[in-house]
Amino acid sequence: MFADESVPARIQHELLRIAQEAINNAARHAKPTVVRVTLRWDPPNLILQVKDNGSGISSARLEKSDGVGLSSMRDRATQIGAKLEIQTAAGCGTSIILTVPISYHAGQASIRSYRHRSFESQKKRPFGL
Repeated sequence: MFADESVPARIQHELLRIAQEAINNAARHAKPTVVRVTLRWDPPNLILQVKDNGSGISSARLEKSDGVGLSSMRDRATQIGAKLEIQTAAGCGTSIILTVPISYHAGQASIRSYRHRSFESQKKRPFGL
């Protein structure tokens, strides 16, 4: 996932799995037409954001959080000392933001060469149709 090996493999793996789960949740539940995944370096943090324009999550459902997906993302974030933030409202899409303090895990060596990467997926029709 990264050309720069100063990001520990464990963090790379968890970033990938959290992004996959967020994309899967959006496609399965929110029916978005756009899902944007960004990964950026904001010293000393690596920030992953998965944002969609789908149906969003009601505050009641978010608080209940009985789904495996959100629970799994929270557990993975905790395991790598990251902060997981969910910004959403019914009808307004969802943004999953993971903030990983890289200096805590890998020191500040050579990670400065990391550059912002972005991937956007657009479809003319909602996912799953």
